[in-house]
Amino acid sequence: MTKYYTNEVFTPTIPARLAFVERETINQKLVNALRTPGKQIVVYGYSGSGKTTLLVNKLHQLYEDHITSRCMQGLTFEQLVLDAFDQLAPFYTSETGEIKKNGIDIKLSSDYSVIKGQIRLINNQDNSVKAQRILPPQLTPQSLARFMGKAKCCWVLEDFHKIDECERTKLSQIMKIFMDMADEYSTLKVIAIGAVDTARQVIEYDSEMRNRVSEIHVPLMNSDEIEEIITRGCQLLNLEFEKKLKTDISNYANGLASVCHHLCLNICTTQDINNTLDVRREITGSELDGAVKLYLEEASDTLKKNLRKSV
Repeated sequence: MTKYYTNEVFTPTIPARLAFVERETINQKLVNALRTPGKQIVVYGYSGSGKTTLLVNKLHQLYEDHITSRCMQGLTFEQLVLDAFDQLAPFYTSETGEIKKNGIDIKLSSDYSVIKGQIRLINNQDNSVKAQRILPPQLTPQSLARFMGKAKCCWVLEDFHKIDECERTKLSQIMKIFMDMADEYSTLKVIAIGAVDTARQVIEYDSEMRNRVSEIHVPLMNSDEIEEIITRGCQLLNLEFEKKLKTDISNYANGLASVCHHLCLNICTTQDINNTLDVRREITGSELDGAVKLYLEEASDTLKKNLRKSV
């Protein structure tokens, strides 16, 4: 029997891999958008609903590689472009033989090195008034698209709704560039992920982008999907959760996969289960109280803050 660590199976804070559950209601729409050359994608929904988990697993199934930039408040779009460029380094700093193998020509690799050198030069310049990292002239959105296209990558922007609104308007412009260049690079696309109610809150669209962006809403999981997470996790760890326990966890999770993973991990923690068991063990509903208590203790200050806001 293959052994797994408990925190590899139940993953409340990172995308699920081992206990990933396919969601047929939205799978086809996402797969179609990923396979359509030039189609740009916005994935949105409540935090913890499984947006990133779903996308990451589909990308691993359909794409050779992808680059992920994680957004936060105060980040400019130029900084995001530089971050994507920096992450392309492994594709362009290998030896000539490897470059040919990966389908990246030597000239493009040389162009990459030149721009990289310019960025270092800009970084090292000492300005007594204000030091600011700017894009070198050659690193345009078109150049970035060409570099990513040759590397057969797509660009994932995690939590893009956190970016200031004035910066978000620039995304639709680079989406249009990526779309226009998809005739030459079929895998080229931008995927923006945002934890909000509507796609338009994630991106301020350019009027030319109508019908060229696939807006994919990831809803809360239903009870069957939540219970399937538990079933898969139990199979990997050689556990048996009784039916009532699965139902109670599903009720507490209220459609959020992250809460389900958290409670299941807490149950294992309180029972000192750290990896796959040699002998199958049954877990009863009585073990849930300790898991919920631990969950509440970990989030006590946040819950109190939310309660005060509600009152």
